[in-house]
Amino acid sequence: MTSVKRKMKIASQCSILSFMKSVLYLWLAMAIMMMTIQKMPNVKSEMREISNIVESSSTYWNEEQMGVGEDDDFISCPVLSFEQFTNSSRDFTAECATVSVPFMENSTASSITLFVKRFRKIQSNPSKQKATLWWLPSLFGFSSQALTHWEFQILTFLKNQPDTLDFTIYALDHRGMGRSSRFTCLQTQSEAPSSDHGYLISDKEWPYCFKELKKKNLTEYSSDAAARDVIRVIARFLSKGYFDKFFLYGNGYGTNWMLKMLYALENHQWTSDASNLLNSISGIVLDQVMPLDYHFHSIDHYIQDYMKTFLKSCNQASITSQYDPTCSLKFKGQDVYEWMKNIFKKVYHVEFVDSTHENSPNGHENFNSENRMVLNSGGDDDHGDHDGNVSHDGPCGLIAAKVPFSLMNEMLGSFLLDPLRRNVVFGMLYRLERCNTEKDVHILYRMAQFYKKFKNEKISKMEKEPSMTSDALMYNLMFREFWKSDEVKNGEELVNFAEHSYLLNSLALKYFNVFNLTSRWGSLTSDTTPLFTNKKDIPILILHGEMDPFIPSTLAQKFNAQLSGVNHKLVLIPFSASSTMINSPVKNSNIHCSLQIMNSFLSANGNLNQLNTDCLNHLQFNFTGIPYINKEMIGTTDLYEGVYTFHAVPTSNVSSTTFIAVVSGLSVGYFVGLVIVVFVVVTMRMTCLNTESYRRLTH
Repeated sequence: MTSVKRKMKIASQCSILSFMKSVLYLWLAMAIMMMTIQKMPNVKSEMREISNIVESSSTYWNEEQMGVGEDDDFISCPVLSFEQFTNSSRDFTAECATVSVPFMENSTASSITLFVKRFRKIQSNPSKQKATLWWLPSLFGFSSQALTHWEFQILTFLKNQPDTLDFTIYALDHRGMGRSSRFTCLQTQSEAPSSDHGYLISDKEWPYCFKELKKKNLTEYSSDAAARDVIRVIARFLSKGYFDKFFLYGNGYGTNWMLKMLYALENHQWTSDASNLLNSISGIVLDQVMPLDYHFHSIDHYIQDYMKTFLKSCNQASITSQYDPTCSLKFKGQDVYEWMKNIFKKVYHVEFVDSTHENSPNGHENFNSENRMVLNSGGDDDHGDHDGNVSHDGPCGLIAAKVPFSLMNEMLGSFLLDPLRRNVVFGMLYRLERCNTEKDVHILYRMAQFYKKFKNEKISKMEKEPSMTSDALMYNLMFREFWKSDEVKNGEELVNFAEHSYLLNSLALKYFNVFNLTSRWGSLTSDTTPLFTNKKDIPILILHGEMDPFIPSTLAQKFNAQLSGVNHKLVLIPFSASSTMINSPVKNSNIHCSLQIMNSFLSANGNLNQLNTDCLNHLQFNFTGIPYINKEMIGTTDLYEGVYTFHAVPTSNVSSTTFIAVVSGLSVGYFVGLVIVVFVVVTMRMTCLNTESYRRLTH
């Protein structure tokens, strides 16, 4: 009996042993699986990245490559270039083609491939007249998704096109960017995902990148060469019968690109069929015209002049009476530009003096030299440095301590250049002057946190997303065609203006930095192309925003005055910034004013006498901002009086030390448990002796 009990006891222990062994194996398997998952690469992400690299490499071209295959037949392709935006394209269809053209003007020995895309609405109305529009977009944006932005504009136009017309839109990727043969630093891998700043070219990489670029024919990556491409592609499609008449639309740099094309046709360059091409143009629309004599080294001056104009609009009688008196009431009719200078003196102890042409080459305002060091006043969560001149007593001192002058100025410049966020500046200045503990301190601090996050996310996206533009192409165009190197010299004037202006995020200095890193881009200069004179008297509609920060409306007026003939008209859009087609909202309408005017021009087949500009009397403008954007930025919809209550989120208060301690504790607990299980299994295994003994005991 005792023997039987002993056998049953051992059998029971061995059964438990088997169970514990199973648990141990499962535990070990889970541990291995968790370690594997942590180390497992994101296959989908890596495959997409590899695909992008392969695509970039396959479209890359150099002068040794010969005889690229010609295929100008269209096939179906995605409407938008980035898949996350495809929900907006369901009513449209697109087709794509590649066209081979000579790389150089007077040689057919080498060629490059250009990418062409055409867009249509899926539901075509047979009663509407068919029409064609060639779309030349702006290239200067330095955004990885700039191409998608203008694709959205195309769809916006197609959605709201004239009632009597059914348009097909053709868009060509400029040589050197997009899906056309790309101008880049392939050998140095400056735009490789694993490089210093991913798809962005870093300061350290630019000198080596330019050494590679110099080996290419830089003169052939120009607006003249791109104009030659457009002429050849349009001529080829005309000969194939895709269309017989067409309109031209250009935006920003696209207008300059178009003017080069028109000048070449007018002077019978690059094609024997120039007259036929000119006669096929029904009309021209120039949106945000970029004159041939435009210069990027003056862009900071343009931006500061815009800032003064925009801030002074707060108390402009015609605006306050017709649109919105809110700003004037809040600032009590005072000049907001002067108000801003007084606020900075009060909060940051920064004082400004009016400069004359004797001590400032451009007659712009400068910081008082005695207060230049105050630029570094204050500090934030990341920088604990504080300037001794700034008092940190009271609410204003707290703001100065948490939001330093450099950050406040950078925010000011960034928001002013954003048409959707620029009105926030008025609320920012109003609150900065009031410095109320309950109403303003948290709001201004939240705004600074929003800006830093917004800026970092933007940079991160540009570093991680493959660019559809080309920084190398942008700078080659800029420094060869829109940059007077003899005037810029060593950049002292640019640095001086940037340091002494209210806009510390200087674009001119950003460009000059690359200019300097690349040995002044080889000190190359190009000849200025004479102005297109419009001898054929083609109808030209010029649309330009009165508050364009990058290309002043005065340049558009000068350009219009230089055109010969009478078949051209400039329409200035009040309040509008760049790309007036999507920056001129109208009351009680989803169609922006600029697009309404353009539609009337197209409907009348370019007859400027029938141009309808009634929407200019119904523009939508206010100083209170857009509610959902206000909420996103400052936590309340009211820019001036809203209160934001700071709510601490428990998870956000967990320090890194606590987090590490918790994780370490869990890890130790897991290890101790594993040791205990192993100990129990070994002990029970010794009790059971071995498999043969167990078998003899149970049988």
